[in-house]
Order: sequence, then C-alpha cells, then structure tokens
Amino acid sequence: MKVALTDRFCASSKSTAAAQTDYFDAQVTGLALRVTSGGTRTWTLLHGTPRRRVTLGRYPSLSLAAARARAIEVREGRSAGTVAALAETYLRSIAGLRSRPEIERRLRRDVLPIIGHIPLGELHRRDPCN
Repeated sequence: MKVALTDRFCASSKSTAAAQTDYFDAQVTGLALRVTSGGTRTWTLLHGTPRRRVTLGRYPSLSLAAARARAIEVREGRSAGTVAALAETYLRSIAGLRSRPEIERRLRRDVLPIIGHIPLGELHRRDPCN
C-alpha cells in the first residue's frame, strides 16, 4: 500500500490481517516500512532488476529521514563508502561459499592494501593498475 509516510504514521502503524504489511513511501520509490503482526517495523528497499529487497534497518532506531537518505544511497550504489567497506559487504554476501577464505585472503593481501582507502566515488579504472 502506497502512503505518504510521516513519523507519526510510522510510530502508530499496525499490520493488517496478514502476517506482515508493507507501507510504501510516496516520496522515495521502492522504500517501504514493513510491519509484522508482532509489531516489528523494518525499513526495506525494493530496487534493481530483477527486483531485490534490501533491509535498511529498524524503526525507530532508523528514522524516516535517515531511511530515505539511506534508500537513495543504496539505490545509487553509494552505500559502501570505500573499497574496503565494499569488500566487507561482498565478503558477507558470499559467506556460504567454500571459496570464501581464498577470496578473502586475496582481497586482504593484494587489493585492500593498495586501494582499500579510496572512496568509491573517486575510484577509477586505472587505480588497480597503479
């Protein structure tokens, strides 16, 4: 259900008869407040092709304004900050792979000492070669 989310609405929102209800924000496309039947409120973002759901955090520890800002960052691909932070996110995403220890070893030995400190916005194709 698409609504104009406000702090008051987020604080008082309840799940309908279903196990969970998603309230989509009218301002930021894809941002939703997911409310469970137990009362847990979680910020999620649907984005990408195919559509994927990304959990941004829980309400009220992540406010509406902060959730909107984080949703825009994630949608634009700026959420990781530096190459090192992106590498950590990647390593968490491949946690179940048997090759994860080898990938982590190579990243920590070969990549991160050289370009780990560079912000993603300033990273160029030539940086790994330098």
